[in-house]
Amino acid sequence: MLDLFTIFSKGGIVLWCFQSTSQIFAPSVNALIRSVILQERTGNHTFEYDSLRLQYKLDNEFELVFVVAYQKILQLSYVDKFLNDIHLEFRDRFKNELENSKWFYNFEFQNNYEQVLAMAEQWARTQAKIPKQMRTFDESQKSKKTVASMIERKDDKDNKKQVKIQEVPKQDLSHNQINHNGEINEEVLIANRMKLAQKMNNQKKKVDKQKGQKPEKAGKKPRVWELGGTIKDLAALERTKDKPEESGDYVAADKTV
Repeated sequence: MLDLFTIFSKGGIVLWCFQSTSQIFAPSVNALIRSVILQERTGNHTFEYDSLRLQYKLDNEFELVFVVAYQKILQLSYVDKFLNDIHLEFRDRFKNELENSKWFYNFEFQNNYEQVLAMAEQWARTQAKIPKQMRTFDESQKSKKTVASMIERKDDKDNKKQVKIQEVPKQDLSHNQINHNGEINEEVLIANRMKLAQKMNNQKKKVDKQKGQKPEKAGKKPRVWELGGTIKDLAALERTKDKPEESGDYVAADKTV
């Protein structure tokens, strides 16, 4: 549902207006004129102000502006068609008055407005019932791409994916290992392949062996005191006073048989 439809000249003279609500639309229309029309920013043909969405169409021949306002929460698919049809209808009916710049003429346009609006709404209902079809190639994004943009260059490939290549060390070959045509003998190739396979096998075994070795767990070690001493120091540390050897009554045992 349209809240406002108005036709005015770029000079600010309102030719015809229809308003379905009591809302004041002067601030929103004035903002459209200042921000878009006077600044000649007419590429989008849509302007939003608070809760309203304003769509407009310009007539450069007669310097006219056709404006529609409605709540922006609504999705009205017929507004563009309505603006195109109402623009042609107004021009065709009042062509003579517009050519003579009769801006203050009494433009009776109510019946024409209601008829064009009803036709646009009916068209929108019909379009909503039609199942959506797949876009053709011309309507898709691929059709807008140039041939140059679809060519894959070598530099782009390198930037996308960098592969690390491991170089095989070159071996010095004697003149006897190369035949007259400059190619390596088949026996030499077989021998080199066997050496390479053996070398890779040894490296694999070495890696597996390192993986199989488990680190030994460190056991609990006895505590060593700083002045603890050893068994050799036991005699020097002996301080007993009543040993038999030190008394005078000590008699050695007779070991003779």
